[in-house]
Amino acid sequence: MAAVALTALLVSCAPASVTNGTPTPSSTTQPTLASATVIPSATATQAIPAAVFPDVPLVAGTAVGDLVRWRGGSWQLEAHVCPQDRGQDPVTALSISADGRTALVQCARGTGASFTDPAREAFVYDFTTKSARAIGGTTEIGIGPVDPNGTSAIVGVRGDCPAPAPTCQSRWLELDLVSGRTSQRLPSAYWYSVEFRWTALGLSYYLPSASNAGVQPTDRVGTFTFDGRTGAPIRFSDHRLIATDASAHAVLEGTTSLVLTNPRPPSAVIERIGTVEQVLTLSAVAEEHPVALLADGRIVAWRPDGPDSNEINGRMVVYDRGRVVRETVGTFARGDVLQAGDWLISKLYRGGATYDLYAYSVSADSFVSRSAGVAIGALAVLPAPTGVR
Repeated sequence: MAAVALTALLVSCAPASVTNGTPTPSSTTQPTLASATVIPSATATQAIPAAVFPDVPLVAGTAVGDLVRWRGGSWQLEAHVCPQDRGQDPVTALSISADGRTALVQCARGTGASFTDPAREAFVYDFTTKSARAIGGTTEIGIGPVDPNGTSAIVGVRGDCPAPAPTCQSRWLELDLVSGRTSQRLPSAYWYSVEFRWTALGLSYYLPSASNAGVQPTDRVGTFTFDGRTGAPIRFSDHRLIATDASAHAVLEGTTSLVLTNPRPPSAVIERIGTVEQVLTLSAVAEEHPVALLADGRIVAWRPDGPDSNEINGRMVVYDRGRVVRETVGTFARGDVLQAGDWLISKLYRGGATYDLYAYSVSADSFVSRSAGVAIGALAVLPAPTGVR
């Protein structure tokens, strides 16, 4: 499942300079990643496009507040989740538990008096009973992932607003989706562009060094897990965790920002085995994004043609034990990559209500794309339900 990246809403009230570890909005020099040992690259080939977009279990939250499912080549209504009596009420975020039973849906317009009011409402949707219920309080900053069992989720609420700051801080809580009780995960601070994941490591978060709202102190940047006894954050890596398995094999991204700029920030693929990290991307390649860690240990990455090119043009690169074993030219979108079995899925916003979907089959080494056909506020993969809650 793709991670949920969250940028704190800028609510009038907090500072923009570095004081006692708070971020500054000034620019910073991009750090240089260590280059990997030069390994001869595999010959790039042109993939044969697949004829039909795959029938994978995608779930989309739409601009009119619905959940729709991709089945048999078309979108089918799953449920009206966001209240329809308030006019347009788009889904802005969607997270589904690993057991495929529970979704957390955030609606754009909630308890606030206007569309621009940051108070937002979230709903728990049960795919088994086909029912939705509002969770207590608001999630004005955003929602993070649902835990694998569908019993709790990460939510963001407004934190302190120290004067004379132009923006408020945020706090991040773990919300019990049954009882409504919360426990604090991250205290009030400037968590700009923080990203949470549930993996074999448990809950983790990544904080980039730069965002559109400021630059973070070095000691706050990187991927952190939580101590099982004290709940305190523990540094896992300086880099962004993408995926990991239960055998201490992980893939990370070496980058400084999740914000797309022009030119885009540098990015590299990093493989971690145990506690040893190795940069796989050659130093001559400025931008390469890891998108998946396969069950057999191979790593899949997307390499755009260049910083000034259309980002959908590039090549899919497959690494095996630190070596490039395949490069295939095609079209794909780098952000919010989802994995559904053999398929990797991504989306791209085209403007207005237009979105495109891109898919790549690892086994067939083939690409396919199509217009999404719906205005997508959020996209997720629905795992097959397992077990009983």
